Amino acid sequence: MTAYSKLLRLCRQRGNLTQKAFVLELSLFSEHFIDLNPVTLSRWETGVTTPSIQKKKALLHYIYEHGNLDDEVCNAHIKDILMTMIVPLSEILEYQCDEVIGTLPSFKVDMNQYTFSSLEKCSDEKLSYVLDIELANHADHYYALELARLRGWAMHESSFFLGCELDGAHIGHIMMLKISSQLAKQVIQNKQSVFSIVTEDLLLLEKKGTYLVHTFFGMNSQIMAMLTVKAMLFIFEQRKSIENIAMHTTRKDGMKLTRLYENSIVSEGFDSKYNYKWYGMLTPVEEVLFSDTTAKMIF
Repeated sequence: MTAYSKLLRLCRQRGNLTQKAFVLELSLFSEHFIDLNPVTLSRWETGVTTPSIQKKKALLHYIYEHGNLDDEVCNAHIKDILMTMIVPLSEILEYQCDEVIGTLPSFKVDMNQYTFSSLEKCSDEKLSYVLDIELANHADHYYALELARLRGWAMHESSFFLGCELDGAHIGHIMMLKISSQLAKQVIQNKQSVFSIVTEDLLLLEKKGTYLVHTFFGMNSQIMAMLTVKAMLFIFEQRKSIENIAMHTTRKDGMKLTRLYENSIVSEGFDSKYNYKWYGMLTPVEEVLFSDTTAKMIF
């Protein structure tokens, strides 16, 4: 039984539906299931055949919108299969996005050798190193974040700041801030700088809002894949209070990476003052969790 077929059966059983009744529900939910019949559904559930990627995504949206993810068994199953993304995602990143990761020699170790910790626990020295990395990876004169503000962001209850180390050396990090969707739209349209965000702008964990991905860095594809999955697990756990995932970037080389994660570019422009091109992305949380990339790799 595949991950998809198991999820399909779990969702039907949770609703106490026969295969015929479930076929009717699905056909009313999406045009992708108009021609579905109980025989085909049975073959999907047993893993004898598998539906197209469009049908898989349609089912994932169905279970999301109908609250199936609140079921303990379905919830645990999704989290288990998200973890299986690490290896295939690492391979895709290594093949497609090597220039995004950098020019450092490729290296891989056993995943258990990496250690992860929340950045608010880091020393000022390590946080300063994070700032140095970001300064080096952005357009000149663009990155204007001071240590005190970074520390304030990291200490907030809703922030997701995760660092990766190997033998005590910092080799990767991801940072996400929870802000209002209105403020997020201002940032991605380049109408307000991300560096103007103060701790008072950050929302409580349970408050509905948007997560702004401030930065994402890893020294190899394996690290980036692991950080991605850990961030997705966090987003999955907090999905009820998240509307969108947003990003504002000046890195043209990062466009391939954002396309891989299927972030939607909704605005772009040129800042004549600092001489850089910028891109703004805003994607509904369910599209991030159940993108084509995710569906292809784990369902």
